[in-house]
Amino acid sequence: MKVEIIGGTLMMSPGSSGRHAGIIIDLRDAVRPGLSAPYEAFENVSVPMPGDPDDYATPDLTIGPRAFKDDDGWLLDADAVELAVEVISPTERLKGINEKTAWYAAAGVARLLQVDPRTGTGSL
Repeated sequence: MKVEIIGGTLMMSPGSSGRHAGIIIDLRDAVRPGLSAPYEAFENVSVPMPGDPDDYATPDLTIGPRAFKDDDGWLLDADAVELAVEVISPTERLKGINEKTAWYAAAGVARLLQVDPRTGTGSL
């Protein structure tokens, strides 16, 4: 189960499908060779709303400082995130997608890539 608290609302979604996980793996594998030394591609890292660690999202893939791999914490500050990637689930509704997009913007995440396997499109 993936659990997030977006804008004070508890969001729970089932585990990823093989297709969803495969897209994340393919993106990670494509991005990693081009990352400069201080960065790494992480899965299952949560990003808090600044000033409220109880309001957080967990992108499918997060590009952030490699040094985070040695951190005992589970939250990576939004200003340290170079790119957050969300793969849209087949059951996700436009309202939820728009709310998440607005959340990332309000948190100060510099770049959000949304990949929609339903349409074969992406949006940065």
